[in-house]
Amino acid sequence: MSRRLIAAGAVTAAALLVAAPASAVQTATYKLAATGPRTKIVHGYGSGSVHDTFLVANLTDAPLTLTLDVVSATKQPNGDYALGQSDQGFAARVHIVDRVVTLQRHAQRTMAVVIDRPAHTNDPLYAAITAQPQSKPTGGIGVQTRLALLVEVTPQPEHITHTHVVSLGRVLAVLVAIALLLAGGYAWLRRRRREAAA
Repeated sequence: MSRRLIAAGAVTAAALLVAAPASAVQTATYKLAATGPRTKIVHGYGSGSVHDTFLVANLTDAPLTLTLDVVSATKQPNGDYALGQSDQGFAARVHIVDRVVTLQRHAQRTMAVVIDRPAHTNDPLYAAITAQPQSKPTGGIGVQTRLALLVEVTPQPEHITHTHVVSLGRVLAVLVAIALLLAGGYAWLRRRRREAAA
């Protein structure tokens, strides 16, 4: 069975190459894309895991079952990416829970992905989330299309959002404590004044 790999709507003839991300990642039957206005999933390095999402969509009038995977990816001098093996290299640090997903007609689903970032990196790290229709028995030679969504960790630091939430929570806790102290002091002064007046 021959295969064509597509990334961001661009077809490549090479068996293990995908073109650099463009504006869409889909075929006439299904879609694979990062959530939001992004062509790929990108984060900076830093301690801790990053939780992100991507989506898959069925563009047909019949139920569709997709097989998902995470494979290594290597950037080529021409800007394309060579796809490698499952769970190899940086791909081993990119985790998706569901490897098989069935979508009803014209349905889409948001999928979770967890990226275990390195504490530091001097070079970009690449992996790819792939999706393809589940294979069906065929009596002849078929063409199987696979979509690839790039996952990248850049050599720039990034602080995950919940760190800022925790810091804000601490500030609010301090402000509440100060307010309680002021309220208690005011009540004590009023009581002292009433006692003095009596």
